[in-house]
Amino acid sequence: MGNNQSHSRLTQESSIDRRTVMKASAALGTLALSGATLGATGVQALPDGPEADEDTVALQMFHREWTEIESRIPDVADSGFDAIWVQQPAEMKLDWDDLTYDGTMGFYDEVGPYGHRDPHPPIGYQPIDLRNFDSSLGTEGELESLIETAHEHDIEVIVDTVLNHMANPDGPDGRIDWPQFEADKHFHNNGTLGDDCQVDGEAANYECDLLGLPSLDVEHPEVQSAHEAYIEKIAGLGADGLRYDAAAHVWPWYMEENINPLADDLGLWRVAEVWDEGDVDGLLEWADTGMTVFDFPFYSAISDAFENGSMENLSQNAAPGVVHRDPSVAVTFVQNHDAVGPGVQPTDDAQTVPEGRAVELAEAFILAYAGMPMLYRSGPEEYHELEDDELSTLVAVSNEFAQGEVIDRDVGIDHYVFERDGNLLAGINKGGQTESVTVESGWSDTVLVDATGNGDDLEVGATGEVTVEIPAEGYVMYVDDADSIPAERGISFESTEYAIDGGESVDIDVTASAGKEALAADVTLAVDGTDAATESVDIDAGSSVSVSFDVETADLADGEYDLEVTIPDDSDTATLVVGGEADDGELTLRTTVDVGYGQSVYFSGSADELTDWGGGIEGTWSAGNVWEVTIDDPGEFEWKTRRGPSDATGDVWERGDNHNHTDLEVDHQGWTDDA
Repeated sequence: MGNNQSHSRLTQESSIDRRTVMKASAALGTLALSGATLGATGVQALPDGPEADEDTVALQMFHREWTEIESRIPDVADSGFDAIWVQQPAEMKLDWDDLTYDGTMGFYDEVGPYGHRDPHPPIGYQPIDLRNFDSSLGTEGELESLIETAHEHDIEVIVDTVLNHMANPDGPDGRIDWPQFEADKHFHNNGTLGDDCQVDGEAANYECDLLGLPSLDVEHPEVQSAHEAYIEKIAGLGADGLRYDAAAHVWPWYMEENINPLADDLGLWRVAEVWDEGDVDGLLEWADTGMTVFDFPFYSAISDAFENGSMENLSQNAAPGVVHRDPSVAVTFVQNHDAVGPGVQPTDDAQTVPEGRAVELAEAFILAYAGMPMLYRSGPEEYHELEDDELSTLVAVSNEFAQGEVIDRDVGIDHYVFERDGNLLAGINKGGQTESVTVESGWSDTVLVDATGNGDDLEVGATGEVTVEIPAEGYVMYVDDADSIPAERGISFESTEYAIDGGESVDIDVTASAGKEALAADVTLAVDGTDAATESVDIDAGSSVSVSFDVETADLADGEYDLEVTIPDDSDTATLVVGGEADDGELTLRTTVDVGYGQSVYFSGSADELTDWGGGIEGTWSAGNVWEVTIDDPGEFEWKTRRGPSDATGDVWERGDNHNHTDLEVDHQGWTDDA
């Protein structure tokens, strides 16, 4: 429900620069299954600000040194992932020899939740000095090199951060200290949570030690300064996002007033670990401090459903989940380094034994569902997830088709069929027999093809009703044949008009389609008849790519300019408005929805004129429950409505995808609290 534009890492070359946003995924570029070729899509990235982008699929890469992770970045890109999450960089208490793993007992003599699949506890969560990034994972320079290599492959990097605590002073080689902090000055010293905690109520969660790890006093200005320098250093290495470890044990006001505003200023996306499998309202309150959250309630429902339970308990009406209330802040997952996935059993042979079919089916589910999926496979010696062509195909489907409102179509004990509002019809079957179900769909008079190749083509008649067969312990992912294979070669702008203040830059986005034959050609952008930038594309038959030209206006006077983009045999035109003329115009946003007496519709969006995703501007009602608001034209923006009491602000979001500056009068998508 916020700005979904990706971060840019651009080198300014001239007054009109360009950047290519083509996804280099082998799965997308070459995979032809069941008559459908999944075309290359635009590079997806972590969204600016605290949102979970459905177009992003992230991979957790733990228990490896920086150099090892860097060596596998090309495989990460080929598998279609858009971002990776790595462990905390800081001087740390434990080394590899101190961990319980592979039958060897470590410093704590404990086996982790994965048995001997993963080392326990993971390195990085007992920091000694937040200023020193040389650690058992590698040097600061090696981490910076990893991030640079990831960026070269259009992969963004989420770095773990520990704000709640420092290392327990009892170390493998005797007592340790913390060069940054003093025990009597910078810590709470209120005992251990759940053991001898000396404070009561809410404060216990935030001011008692977690698992014996000394709790930092975040009210202390020197602790705040240390955290600020720490996060700034992570950003300075080029990181794109943060994961907050044990965020549930840091005072919410500190996240809202200090940490998240700093992350905003540094352009860092963020997700918080708030481990609560039952309190969706509480997780949403944490998200309101300015971040996304891991959807632990939904994880719990997924684990139950795919292990021994019924898929009926996973449906929207039954399963708890942040994703069902506000998918824009929900990061979904099947398992992570200390939360075991469905059906996972300890094993001494993790190198050759993947987690199992229950995890694979659950991954297929979250890749097709709402929210931003984060995947993880255990076993540090092998990268099962990077050798899995089936998973790569699912990641490709997720990136290209898993958008729009989730519509439950049919759910039973072993199967779940749902639609992503005219983009994707997904069926998951955990049972041992093929499931055949007849459902309504959002299509008519077309052919649906299974992008995974598991199912036969489906002919959809005028009524939209279709019978879906889902293989035993399998899945199908149906998309419109017309959507998956562009029939004709073509080039088109994504907007008819681009407006920008003089001296600033604007992204001019276009889509090139190869049609029935492969296309290797130049895409050329001209401004008022003068070629401004050219980008070469190589597109497989039936595929499309997105290209974005970053236009600088420093040398352009205020006024209107003709834009033309061309490839061999096709061209398209648009208008660029620079400066004063872009500021003089107004536009009206309009939608029709009944909100009841005493309630109003508020228009919120990514521009200051729409409160920058705040409570919104109250609309004006007219007969027929038409709501509208007129604002100064801010150029390119996204927007959505909120519902709230009259003469106040909106507090309930509209469901579904964001609208944008080309959608001024829209069909309302319902409210997030609708039954």
